[in-house]
Amino acid sequence: MINEIGNWIADNLGWLILTMAVLVALFWNKMMKSIALRKIKKEINKAEEPEPFYGQPFAPGLSDLKRTAEQEIKKLEDEGKKLVNDEKRIRRYTEDQTRYINEQKVALSQRKSNLEMMYNSWVNQLEQFDMMIREQDKIDKQKAKDTSSLFSKIR
Repeated sequence: MINEIGNWIADNLGWLILTMAVLVALFWNKMMKSIALRKIKKEINKAEEPEPFYGQPFAPGLSDLKRTAEQEIKKLEDEGKKLVNDEKRIRRYTEDQTRYINEQKVALSQRKSNLEMMYNSWVNQLEQFDMMIREQDKIDKQKAKDTSSLFSKIR
């Protein structure tokens, strides 16, 4: 028993390695997509939380207030860029998912039409076979009638 298992593994080692490599690649791809999606969701949730304004309440002059305002504007611009990038990533992700779904729908409809054509072909052949059998029965009955009448004439 153990020798048979060992021989089978030795005979199919290449296929086993190839299968494992494909499974690892599929798992890796799924994990990377999951991690990317989690990262996008985390960034979106982080961007939705407004940061409180921590300006300098006791700024001695207008130049300090101007500098603080410029820093806040820069932060908001950076957050806006991140938001635009997140929207682009989400749009690309949904487009990829939509494309995949559409490809699957097309493949499914092609398989369905092929199945329908095969089914109709076999049903038509079955009907033709039934018709041929009925015609053959009629011919056999006619032959039997002709031969019986022929033998009755000979007697």
